[in-house]
Amino acid sequence: MKILYYSPKGNHSGVDVPRLYGMDLIWDLICLSMPGFKFAPLGGYSKVEMRDLYQDMNNCLLRPTRHDGYSFSVQEALYYGLPVLHTHPIPGVILIKPEIKDIEEKLCNLQSEL
Repeated sequence: MKILYYSPKGNHSGVDVPRLYGMDLIWDLICLSMPGFKFAPLGGYSKVEMRDLYQDMNNCLLRPTRHDGYSFSVQEALYYGLPVLHTHPIPGVILIKPEIKDIEEKLCNLQSEL
């Protein structure tokens, strides 16, 4: 399973951007070397490649943000029917806590369903 995630570039007015967007959690998940999971940042893709990523049902979108409640990537993924794991209760997403153990458990459950 390929896990897509948003990796912000730059600094937004002195805010700890990696922590805000959950990059610390994603880096920890990558370090766990979870078998069967490949992590890929959203970015650097053409519109057609993005559509193909969203339409691949062997992929999911992971958004373990601590503040940013909704994003265009969540809207696009939901539009294409891609599973979305998100820390904010938005209709259609798999709700996660911003904790490694919970995210890992939900990813494993999702992988077994696909």
